[in-house]
Amino acid sequence: MFPNEKFLRFFPRELLPAEKDERIRSGCFHIGAFLVIRKIISDYKLDEMIARIVGQDAGLFLDLAAYSIITEENAGQYYPDYAYNHALFTDDMKIYSDSKVSGFLRDVTVDQRIQFLNEWNAKRDHRERIYISYDSTNKSLVSGLVLEAQGSFENDRRNSIRAFKVSGTTIKRKLYASDKKERYFHIYYDDGRKASEREKLAAKRKQLDDRKVLDAYQAGDKTADEIIGFIQSGVPRADE
Repeated sequence: MFPNEKFLRFFPRELLPAEKDERIRSGCFHIGAFLVIRKIISDYKLDEMIARIVGQDAGLFLDLAAYSIITEENAGQYYPDYAYNHALFTDDMKIYSDSKVSGFLRDVTVDQRIQFLNEWNAKRDHRERIYISYDSTNKSLVSGLVLEAQGSFENDRRNSIRAFKVSGTTIKRKLYASDKKERYFHIYYDDGRKASEREKLAAKRKQLDDRKVLDAYQAGDKTADEIIGFIQSGVPRADE
């Protein structure tokens, strides 16, 4: 367990382990998706660009990008678990702790983000039909755009993109308050993914409900007959 960023804020002089022991690695690596991502990074020369902008932590930056793509997660505390059994871009495939990840992300500056966007945009073909580039660290903006568009395009056949089985729309807004011009944001809706996420949520809720019943029985708060009665009549939801 590692202290979070609030601990570091109040105790900045405390020395924390920046990385785990290199020998603590899984005996089996997942490398398929890593090889694909590495090829894409190489083709677009993203490793060279990130090295110029980020410096010595460029490998960690690329690992976090790969982590978010492969696991569809962005929580830093789970990164060490991912790094345990995946190939990495860091030197000697070092595994960094969640405190290191938190500090690294906290120290990324606005100038670095803008520099990356400027260098990336300079090499893109602006005549392409679909052209996407935005700063995903501005979560409040992205969330606001999604909520604004919600319900306005998902069920309209004119917005269906059959090749990818999604619906999409475009909104024109400024990327940030001081932006000089408005940008185009493309928002997509996947009905299949919505159903899948609902199933996952229902499964997690059932696990919580099952655990709630088991805890009540083990604590002696309910008798076996009462537990059976709960199960037969329908276990209350975990959030009730």
